[in-house]
Amino acid sequence: MVSDAYYDQLKTELIELEARYPELKRPDSPTQRTGWVPAAGFKKVKHKTRMLSIDFTYDADGLRSFDERIRNKLQMPLLQYAAEPKFDGLAVSLIYEHGQFVRGATRGDGTTGEDVTSNLRTIADIPKKIEPRVHLSDFEVRGEVVMFKRDLNSLRDKQIAAGLEPSPNTRNAAAGSVRQLNPEITASRKLNFFAYVLLTDYVLPTLVTHSGGLRLLEEAGFPLSDRCTTVTGVDGMLDYFDKLALERDDLDFEVDGVVFKVDDLRAQEILGFRSQDPQYAIARKFPPPRGTTRLRDIKVQVGRTGALTPVAVLDPVFIGGITVRHATLHNESEILRKDVRLGDMVVVQRAGDVIPEVVEVLTEERKGSLAQYRLPKVCPECGSQVVREEGEVVARCSGGLTCPAQRKQALFHFASRRAMDIAGLGDQIVEVLVDEINVSEPSDLYSLGKKVWQWLLRTRGKSQAKDVLQGTGRTGPIYDLLAGMLSSANGPTDSATLGELDQWIENYHGRAKHEIALLLDTVTLAACPRTALNGTSVARRVRLGEQNAIALRDQIERSKEISLERFIYALGVRHVGVEIAKLLAQYYGSIEALMGEDWSRVIARKKQLQSKKKTHIEKGDIRHEPPQKIGVKILQSLAHFFGELHNIEAVRHLLNAGVQPKPFETASEAKRGGLFRGKKVVFTGAVEGITREAARAIVLRLGGEVADNVSRTVNLVVFSDQSSAKYKKAKELEIETISEAQFRQMTEGYREESV
Repeated sequence: MVSDAYYDQLKTELIELEARYPELKRPDSPTQRTGWVPAAGFKKVKHKTRMLSIDFTYDADGLRSFDERIRNKLQMPLLQYAAEPKFDGLAVSLIYEHGQFVRGATRGDGTTGEDVTSNLRTIADIPKKIEPRVHLSDFEVRGEVVMFKRDLNSLRDKQIAAGLEPSPNTRNAAAGSVRQLNPEITASRKLNFFAYVLLTDYVLPTLVTHSGGLRLLEEAGFPLSDRCTTVTGVDGMLDYFDKLALERDDLDFEVDGVVFKVDDLRAQEILGFRSQDPQYAIARKFPPPRGTTRLRDIKVQVGRTGALTPVAVLDPVFIGGITVRHATLHNESEILRKDVRLGDMVVVQRAGDVIPEVVEVLTEERKGSLAQYRLPKVCPECGSQVVREEGEVVARCSGGLTCPAQRKQALFHFASRRAMDIAGLGDQIVEVLVDEINVSEPSDLYSLGKKVWQWLLRTRGKSQAKDVLQGTGRTGPIYDLLAGMLSSANGPTDSATLGELDQWIENYHGRAKHEIALLLDTVTLAACPRTALNGTSVARRVRLGEQNAIALRDQIERSKEISLERFIYALGVRHVGVEIAKLLAQYYGSIEALMGEDWSRVIARKKQLQSKKKTHIEKGDIRHEPPQKIGVKILQSLAHFFGELHNIEAVRHLLNAGVQPKPFETASEAKRGGLFRGKKVVFTGAVEGITREAARAIVLRLGGEVADNVSRTVNLVVFSDQSSAKYKKAKELEIETISEAQFRQMTEGYREESV
């Protein structure tokens, strides 16, 4: 995540580049869109006129340039501007028909927003009906939903008391409150609304200025900020900005700048629009608040995807309303670029809810010789090798399946639909499994009942077994069956503790031991919580329940028989998506072959094949020929992953747990050992008794690839005539050749299946 200021800087640079090289502008460029894509849970609403963003600047020169450009275009010596705070909330559109509020929508992507009418009706500031005396009937109001600072503090207290993550700022709180699927949640939060523009299709004699439209809205009952006013010329704009900057901390609501608009509506019409913003308006943003402090240490955090982020440990400093003790340093390259060293005095910047960052080093304050900082070469969480791929600035842990910092993401990916497809393992229960049940790697899922049992013994071993396993509700059929079998085996009664039941089971060796163990496994899994603790007592949390436990157990058991390509994808190797996993499965045929590959040799061979400087390339051993369509970057990622012993052990644990990846090949392919695996084949001339399409199909089925022309990437040429140009070129490039008769002999017995 980057700060608003840094994002704005990058966007400005992109605008300049696109202006210089218009042929490189893409339809999906950030300069061609506004806001965010509407959420799936809301009905989509198309705006009558687009809700555009506003061009911005961070300095006085930007305002001077804007004013000069506008005056030149309008041929006017002095202009009047409407000035208003740039609210830090959620922009919305309100539609009124015959004076009645009929629809409200978020900005969305500027063209299409989310229908949040029911939620906006709960905000008292928004008029539901307009009095006839105002002479407004069919019109649109645009404005901002905000949460006052005092109301954010109250909301945060309630969220913390409920065990929820507190909203980081008023903008997130306002947006999150309006975009709730349940309007009752919106109604429970104190929200306010400020109008900032009136849009209407019919002509009002009094509606000739933007500020006049705001006065009309105020008369109709819409709230306006008391800081809305008009100013004259660029000097008026600069004075207004400076005044609001001084008052900013005393306002009830958060603002992140000032908006200036040409006040005359006729002039606005003449000035018109660019692709993403109106030419008659500009925003000047406040600079993010900064503070100066001393850097005491640098700690390294490992993210869910394995990314290593250096974090500065600081002497406490008060910035933008909070005490900052830590700030991001982004990556090692940024540390070296800024020349950050332990003990330095540094400037820290905080913008909104973004993590504070070190933006500058005060080198003139540096005392003595301080050593340069370097990221560790091994992961601080698991000890795996830290790698930074060519062309990337982010260093990553290669621990993958076993790194504690990556466990949740690894498990969630492992169980995902396109991987092992274990329905029921969503992010909430994965949180529980990792944080509480102590599931540390994917193979633990295949003994999940035992893991939950150990957790229950640790946390509630002295509680009555019935209370723990069944909870406060009515007993389920599996529990009743278990209780009956325990009674028949003279086992403990309902009053026994969980620890006593565990001791009895350990000492019991009767005929029903296996059946009791199976039933207990299901009942134990049913007692697993469905959601994270979040302040709720263990005993009162929502349980998985018998029905869900049986479904989850069956899903986990079913996943043991999985295709090789799905299994490879489930491992979560960086850069290995679904299609690459399929290519790897086709090429290697088994997980053992993939784990046993000599990756350094494969990578070296791939680089050799890709080198344009080579005039001669020796034919390689097919066992180490690099897979087609898989580049060096992916091969290096595979090398890092399988180069870590604990990743190999994690895969072995899965195989020992009963997971059996099915080979990609058919039985007939396995019989022939993937004859053309990894080879690119070219045919020149006919193959007797076989159509060209059938011959190509044979090569594909046996793991090869077919090309039309001879080049250095081709491994084999099948010929029928030695005088052909393709045959001669193959000889010139020292590519292996075989006759069509040899090809028929090699593939005998297989052709019938392929034709």
